[in-house]
Amino acid sequence: MLLNLFANATHAMRSHAGGGRLHVRAAAQDGDIVIHVDDDGPGIPDDSLGRIFDPFFTTKAAGEGTGLGLSLSIGIVEAHGGRMSAENLPQGGARFTLRLPVAEATEAAPAAGAAVPGASAPRARVLVVDDEDRLRSILVEVLTSLGHEVDEAPSGTQAIGRLRAGAYELVMLDLRLPDVDGRGVWEWVRTHLPERAARVVFMTGDTMSGDTQRFLAASGRPVLTKPLSIDRVRTVVDEILTARR
Repeated sequence: MLLNLFANATHAMRSHAGGGRLHVRAAAQDGDIVIHVDDDGPGIPDDSLGRIFDPFFTTKAAGEGTGLGLSLSIGIVEAHGGRMSAENLPQGGARFTLRLPVAEATEAAPAAGAAVPGASAPRARVLVVDDEDRLRSILVEVLTSLGHEVDEAPSGTQAIGRLRAGAYELVMLDLRLPDVDGRGVWEWVRTHLPERAARVVFMTGDTMSGDTQRFLAASGRPVLTKPLSIDRVRTVVDEILTARR
């Protein structure tokens, strides 16, 4: 989360005639740890200040960001019971403030084998198969931020090539693809790599078609419907990888 803030500050300061100085301070305050991350860049436009934590919102030029970094960062902070805010500094530049609660040292550790709510699944090698470049890059960014090693394929043929070459613990497979579609890739997996069929998650925006519904029901695999929800993606990925382990 901090690395993401540093990367955003670096990008902002590169485009500004300031000194390029980044200040990070932490202090105890009212039972919390408060962290300030300040830069001397151009600051955040007033009309963007209330939206910068929204998913897919970005002030960067086209092609330079997906608008997910700050959304993921605030999600991490809030998952730990904290808060995160942003403001412009009077002397110029921006400040991000993080407030995180301090855990009690006497808290009992979870019992051995007990499920920990919100715990992340083990890291895994993931293949994302989707012909929509923007959506594919977003999924790669989300999964990478969750600690996974991610490969991508924009077509069914390339997906099969990657599956031949390497072992994946999770395959996120769009149904509608150029050349070999998602159904074709699924049948190839079932025929040539049947032990990996339980690692496939389908993605589709077509949930109304009776033919699609019958296919998905017969496959018995989880389905992520488009437009995708980051929380839903994270939940499904964690469930499958935890079950596989």
